[in-house]
Amino acid sequence: MNDEDRILEDIKEILKELDEQGRMKYTQRYMQHSDISVYKHCISVAYTSVELVERFSLNVNRKELIRGALLHDYFLYDWHEKNAGHRFHGFIHAGR
Repeated sequence: MNDEDRILEDIKEILKELDEQGRMKYTQRYMQHSDISVYKHCISVAYTSVELVERFSLNVNRKELIRGALLHDYFLYDWHEKNAGHRFHGFIHAGR
């Protein structure tokens, strides 16, 4: 198994946990940037995070790194819709 496959397997394992324990899979319904769903965006951030950790030989808890990256933009609404509740999305979604 090459490095890319190993990283993707680790991400899939944690995604499975998040799907079973919560509602992570529903982020596939919401767009983050242009034509990229929140789900795909978060997978990309997790993948890039692991790549950087490995490149710079950083000592981190890999599972927690991946979990944090997958959840960094967790929200279940379309922030592009005109709605007063989404007005400051970029500043408040992490707290919600």
